[in-house]
Amino acid sequence: MINYLASKTTSWLINRGVISNDDRDLYQYASYLLIFTMIPSLTSISMGLLSGVSVIDCILFSASFSILRKYAGGFHFQSKIPCIISSISIEWLFILVAKKCINTIPITLIFEICSLTLIILSPVISSQRNLSSTESRYCRKKVAVALVISHIFCYCMIAVRLENHAFYVESAIIMTAILQYPAKFNQTRA
Repeated sequence: MINYLASKTTSWLINRGVISNDDRDLYQYASYLLIFTMIPSLTSISMGLLSGVSVIDCILFSASFSILRKYAGGFHFQSKIPCIISSISIEWLFILVAKKCINTIPITLIFEICSLTLIILSPVISSQRNLSSTESRYCRKKVAVALVISHIFCYCMIAVRLENHAFYVESAIIMTAILQYPAKFNQTRA
């Protein structure tokens, strides 16, 4: 299905004169990656909307998770279908958790602990792709920057009594940290 959509997208770009036919393989691969990475976010946004969550909150959650996950790494299945299904399910669960959250000290404490573990553990890499020490430092720095920006955003939202928006970012950070634990456990066992 994703290959079909990527092929159609590339053909459309070629027919419109945006790219040349010589670049078909490159753009088809890029389209495939774009579609594959967008499926969980678009699906979780749709599920969030169906659950009564605002578009802004769904986007805050998906963007926070996507940015952090890119640099923090975490658990992945060996096959794409279980990966997509589990990503969608977990994202939806955490969106629903964020919808029900209220500003409490335990939630803030969990958020801070998860943020700290993201900085300490990141990046969690898969066995299929090793990172050089330079790449690893780069990813860790990106995670730290993303977390600082997220914390500033969350605490500003809480300060102006819009904590409901902050909970979606906090929930995404907690979920990202939790998804690192199985991968880190597998690394220590190997």
